[in-house]
Amino acid sequence: MLNIAQVVKYKVKDGDTLESLANSHGMTWRELAKYNFGTVDPDEINELLHSQVGCIKKTKDNKKFIFTGEDKPGIIYIPKNLSQRTFEPNDAYTLVVEQLHKKKLIPSKVMVYFRPTSDWDGKFGFDWLRVNGDVIRDEIGYEWPIDGGYDVQKPGSTGLTKEQAFAAFKAEYTTIETDFVDKPEYSVPYLNLFRMAVQGLESAYTTIETDFVYKPEYFVPYLNLFPMGVEGLEAAPCTAELQIGIGIKDEEPSNIELEYDRNLFYIDKDILNDKAVSGKRASKDGSIKITCIHPFSTEQKIDVLAYPKTWQEGDPIPLAGRIIVCPNNDIKEIKLVLIKVKTKITYRTRIGSFDDIELARLKNTLFQALVVAHLEHYQEVKKERYLIDQVIDYVFSLDVDCLDLTEDPNFKVINDSPGKFIDPKSFWLNEDYPNKKYVDPEMFEYLRRAFAAKKGADKYAGYFLVFSFDEKTFDGAIGQIEVKNEVFLKNAVLFAARTPYTLAHEVLHGLGLRHTHKEADDEVPFEKFCPDQQAKYTFKYKTTDNVMSYSRNAFTTWRWQWKILQENSVKRE
Repeated sequence: MLNIAQVVKYKVKDGDTLESLANSHGMTWRELAKYNFGTVDPDEINELLHSQVGCIKKTKDNKKFIFTGEDKPGIIYIPKNLSQRTFEPNDAYTLVVEQLHKKKLIPSKVMVYFRPTSDWDGKFGFDWLRVNGDVIRDEIGYEWPIDGGYDVQKPGSTGLTKEQAFAAFKAEYTTIETDFVDKPEYSVPYLNLFRMAVQGLESAYTTIETDFVYKPEYFVPYLNLFPMGVEGLEAAPCTAELQIGIGIKDEEPSNIELEYDRNLFYIDKDILNDKAVSGKRASKDGSIKITCIHPFSTEQKIDVLAYPKTWQEGDPIPLAGRIIVCPNNDIKEIKLVLIKVKTKITYRTRIGSFDDIELARLKNTLFQALVVAHLEHYQEVKKERYLIDQVIDYVFSLDVDCLDLTEDPNFKVINDSPGKFIDPKSFWLNEDYPNKKYVDPEMFEYLRRAFAAKKGADKYAGYFLVFSFDEKTFDGAIGQIEVKNEVFLKNAVLFAARTPYTLAHEVLHGLGLRHTHKEADDEVPFEKFCPDQQAKYTFKYKTTDNVMSYSRNAFTTWRWQWKILQENSVKRE
């Protein structure tokens, strides 16, 4: 593979052709086509111009794609070091490109790392180990909040210790060796016994120089992206924007370059220009955008190479950073039916609903694991409905496309006597254990059976069921999943006052994930909680932004969770 410094990444514009680009760079169009597409067959080239270069405009006869400035990514790679050109007289053309020995990579005095941008909403999958002192993102490192984990060697035990769990969690990530060392600044503290320290004077602290240095560990992050141009997946994320962090020891490098398979990815920056010597900091290069062009079946690496000024051809190359992109040729999917529940516990009729934000959060969360959520609203009767019909239905609660429980005595208060699923004190829903003789809560199975009896419900056989109430619960629950014999089923129930993340949280339960914190009840004390494969690591309560936490803004997932979600989904049709 050619070194990036020997290749021009050209953005096509109106009027360009393969022939004009080749001629202007001293080669034939066949050589240029062979280098970019691996073929000189006109039909194959035409297809690749559309799928790989992103050409959308055709010639007047509508047969061939042509370049325009609007093509995305619209990139043609022009090699600069073709050493030999050999063409057979029978019109079978072969391009021989100068072959380089496999690069030997060595630790670098430059560290380049990547984090999501501040506006990342979890639409694409990105898993990185949180560490203290991250200068890009203000976040808590995992070493403090992690408090246990699943012991593969001792199933059924109380699990790993805090130290063992953190070591195991770190082992989930690939590492690269680095020669970068950081020298933290020592700020001299002030002591004032007579008055409060004045806020806002942080810059007034005196500093002293120290010879204490440490070599930070480099944990390689994992990225999940869908390939672009897949029919039916137009909304799936094929591009990720990541912030760049950098640290440089001793002297500026000559070049900092990104190396990756250009047949699979387009990255808007191949060269990083911020090369100033410093400790770890946010790079002035800002961010990079990575777009996946084609699917692939093996892990791909995006490497950051930092060439020192003394580097010569054949020398080992310092590896300054890396991203691992996970295989994306096996997209999974899950079908969900959204069921509004209509109730009239006392005097007021209420109908559950689903809002666009929670549905988008659900899709984004599953996108992280390369799982596509197909959402369908339950419809009992298919008919043409005008706006006035919808308004009348809303005002008078006449919506037929719902599970109507208004006449079900189990969900009503009649003569001050509450039904089975109504709490006698609050007259709110009792989704828990109204009948203690049952091992599992009854309401979930009851709803499932009630829906199965509805007209048109057979269409949704095998779907993940999601019920939405506009009712509160006696214990403050805002969402729950059906459990049978400690196994989560694909049947979630949502209640009033839930957050935009509740739906995603409950659906991921149904796909096999457990909470990120320890569970405890009267029978299983907190300290005796036993983690399992679905609760592989546990953290202090509300201390991570993982979607299976109870934190307020929880929307991320980990790579080990991606595997479980994929295993419990089906291959995309």
